[in-house]
Amino acid sequence: MKHIVLSECYDQLVISDEISSHSITQQQADELEQIIKAHKLDERNIIWGRKTITFMNYVGYIGLSNVSIEILPKVSLSEDPVVSRKALLNMLKKSGQLNIKYSNVSFLNLLSENLFEIFGYLYVVLLEKELKKGLYFDYISSEGNLNVLKGSLQIKEHIQNISTNKRTRIYCRYEELQSNNKLNQIYKVTNELLLKKVRNINTLNKLKHCHSWFSQVDSQSFSLRDLDNVTLNRLNQRFEPSFLLAKTFLSNLSPDFKGGKNKLFSILFEMNKLFEAYISIVINQCTDHEVQIQHQEHKLLVKEATQRQIYSLKPDIVISNGETELVIDTKWKQIRSLYNRHGAKREDLFQLYAYVTRYKEASSAILLYPHNSFIEERPATILESWFLDGLPEKRIRMYSISLEDEKVTIDNLTNIIQENFVM
Repeated sequence: MKHIVLSECYDQLVISDEISSHSITQQQADELEQIIKAHKLDERNIIWGRKTITFMNYVGYIGLSNVSIEILPKVSLSEDPVVSRKALLNMLKKSGQLNIKYSNVSFLNLLSENLFEIFGYLYVVLLEKELKKGLYFDYISSEGNLNVLKGSLQIKEHIQNISTNKRTRIYCRYEELQSNNKLNQIYKVTNELLLKKVRNINTLNKLKHCHSWFSQVDSQSFSLRDLDNVTLNRLNQRFEPSFLLAKTFLSNLSPDFKGGKNKLFSILFEMNKLFEAYISIVINQCTDHEVQIQHQEHKLLVKEATQRQIYSLKPDIVISNGETELVIDTKWKQIRSLYNRHGAKREDLFQLYAYVTRYKEASSAILLYPHNSFIEERPATILESWFLDGLPEKRIRMYSISLEDEKVTIDNLTNIIQENFVM
């Protein structure tokens, strides 16, 4: 099956019958539109041209009937998808969206595979680890005619037995420890899905071995509501990492546009949310100062008639050293040195203006972007700096940071914080 690798925001899919590395047919484009509608993706971030499609903000994997599309974040100055996959997986892990210890898997060997193969391998390794400790059994309520009393006797049904000459049978309602429970049913259907779609031999062998554990488990269909209603308890909590991946696989299936027999698949992440979550967590490793995430202490205005505060201010990050505050807002956007203001939007500057004026102890408010090859300056250096008219002690600044390697990201953030706390 053809596999296409795109860089989010930079590369375009071409709709054409002519075969190229980034082309899909009109039928495949129709399938892609089906996925977009089925999963209610933000169509403002999927730009349809006359014969082109560009993904903005979304990264991940899309499986169509006979082509797969991998969308990677543009975090590497090289064109090597391995670097981008590594950075993306690290961001997902750090932000809590991927619960996996890389030391438990052959992580470096995975990076040459596409994201679907990587997630499939991570899932089966996590599942295999817990199955070695034993399959999960749960008490399931059952009822029916038995030869001996078990559980509680059901009088009404038992009288019917007597009236129909089934006097030797006892109608009981009872609970029985079974492997055929919801959690195992989810694993079975996930295994069946992956066995049809993964290509990696090692993953397939592990899947077949895991699948054999569920021979007494029913194959079921699950709705999104069904998946959300499954909760883990202290007896099966150990399965949580693999369960979350299984839930991700099943919740991202959608029927194809021909009628639903075959299944299309997508697993996509919004980079603006992921970037914000990642920086919010990593920044605690960069400073000993107090760090507050999604700070909501201040409002912008007060209505005179009612004295009611309106317009909440909620910067992504506020850092305080006890005397001075630093406000940071993350922006997952492509900026370039050749653009005026490096491409910073006016509304973003107005937002930072509100922060730096309302936060009385803030000397700086920062717009933080991912670094890219179109930025001439080095990461963690000031791209733009302004002070407020009449208030030179109040500044708005722009920076970019490298995301290729977490150690470099931490160094970048540390330098930015130190530079803006210098009195």
